[in-house]
Order: sequence, then C-alpha cells, then structure tokens
Amino acid sequence: MLDKLPKESERLSWLYVVLWTLMIYSTIPFARPVAEWIAKNLGIQFFLHIAATAGVIGLILVFINLKGRSLPLRSYFWLTGVTVTIIATAYQLREVPADVIHLVEYVILSILVYRALLHRIHDYSIYFLATLMVAIIGTLEECIQWLVPSRVFDLRDIRTNFIAGGLAQLAIGAGLRPTLVSGSPSEPSLRRLCQVTGLAFLTLGLSFWV
Repeated sequence: MLDKLPKESERLSWLYVVLWTLMIYSTIPFARPVAEWIAKNLGIQFFLHIAATAGVIGLILVFINLKGRSLPLRSYFWLTGVTVTIIATAYQLREVPADVIHLVEYVILSILVYRALLHRIHDYSIYFLATLMVAIIGTLEECIQWLVPSRVFDLRDIRTNFIAGGLAQLAIGAGLRPTLVSGSPSEPSLRRLCQVTGLAFLTLGLSFWV
C-alpha cells in the first residue's frame, strides 16, 4: 500500500485527498459541539478509544507493508516511537475531545497526500512535501474556523495538525522505509520543496492577518 505505486490513477489519488480535506472542513461548524455532547454523555474516554482503534488499524496496515520484507532493528524502534508519541499526544489532548479527532484525521490525510505524491516523487523530499502540504491544509482550516461564530482560531490546532502530519511521514520514512523512495532530492524536487515551504509560511502569515 505504501511501498508501491498506488493502483489508482494520480488524479484519483488527489481526489481522495480533496474529499478527505472537504470532509474535515465540512465538520467545522458542528465538530466541537458534537464532541462536547459525546464527551458529556459517553465520556472523554470514548475519543481515546477512537484514537486507539485508529492505532490498531494503523498497525495492521504496517504489518501488511512489512510482509515479506526484512527491516533493520531501528525501523521497529521508529515505528514504536511514533506509535507511543501519537498515543501520548492523544492522551494530552483528552480534555479537548475534538482535538483527538483532529489528530487522527490529519494522520490519515498525511498518508493520503504521501500516496498522491508517490505518483511523481520518489526521493526523500516526498516526506517533507507531504508534511508541509498537511500543515497548509491545517492552517487553512483554522482560517475557516475564524469565520465560524461558534469556533475560534487556535495556533495549538495548527501545531497539532502539523505534528500529526509529520509523525505519519516519520513512520513511513524512518519506520516502513519504502523501497520505492530513495536518494537525495533532485533539482526539480528541491525547487518544488522551496515553493511549498514558501506557500506554507505565506499561509501561516495570512492566518495571523485574518
């Protein structure tokens, strides 16, 4: 799944990214009220269970990707470290249930962006590009929240989204170590990386302006 080119077309891979992003954005007006209602009636632990379930699904996908492969011991340390970090982050966010959901949403988004980029990019820049693109999407979400009466702009959410995206790429790059991705960034990749980095800083700057 993550060590081979996606079976679907590049256009369809990006469509998955767009649809998942729209799903995240569409929940902005009612995500926090619904999360607070669930926390009140079902308990805060409910969201930790969601995070744990997502972790189990993630581990299943990891085992699928590791089937028939021999990885160095450090890869398993990285995978364990990332898993523990995600669980610890979810536990720290347990008082704000919606943020736990955010963490899971952006981990999934990061994986989808990686798969879409994999159609064209096969060097190490793919991990940085995917993380930056997730950060841009997360920052834009906060800008949208600023326009919604029941929501507020929060830098902590941007940080959570960025961390989620980065941890997913760390698990893929340092843990799963896809054989399809190797080598230093080429000149086109570096140019693309600079452009996306600039866009990320521009988006963050505009978020302060709004």
